[in-house]
Amino acid sequence: MIAQSSHMQAHDHNEETQTLTAQFQNGAVYEASGVPRHIYDNFAQSSSPGTAWHSMIKGKYPIRLVSPGVTSSGKVSQKRY
Repeated sequence: MIAQSSHMQAHDHNEETQTLTAQFQNGAVYEASGVPRHIYDNFAQSSSPGTAWHSMIKGKYPIRLVSPGVTSSGKVSQKRY
């Protein structure tokens, strides 16, 4: 799903594995595991996916960096969401 956010570009949920995948504007891709569908639904309906990521997902579910982002100068971003 395309996200309307200044920080997040897209997100998706795999109901079978309960994995939320989020891609941020810098290209970084993260996976949060153990996210139930109803939590994802609330997250997806949020008016600010970036804020929802921080309030509903980060710190509550295990998150792993799948692919790092890239800065505007082409360097790998060190920013962590």
